Amino acid sequence: AEDIPGVMASITSIFAEKNIGIESIAQKENLKEKRAPIVLITDLFLESNHMKLLENILKLNSVNSVRSIRIESE
Repeated sequence: AEDIPGVMASITSIFAEKNIGIESIAQKENLKEKRAPIVLITDLFLESNHMKLLENILKLNSVNSVRSIRIESE
């Protein structure tokens, strides 16, 4: 995501709209072109919400890509 004020708020607001809790969030060191990776670990949520969540995040002008790793609960 772009390393500018307000980006984290716009991303986390999408999670809030979907009622998905965030367990932890970290912005990693700036890599290039004023972009920085953001790592989110969420509470459990339904798989059916996953694709729509990704679509909404990618609609943000400040986000250029999303990688998602799913970890299933026992």
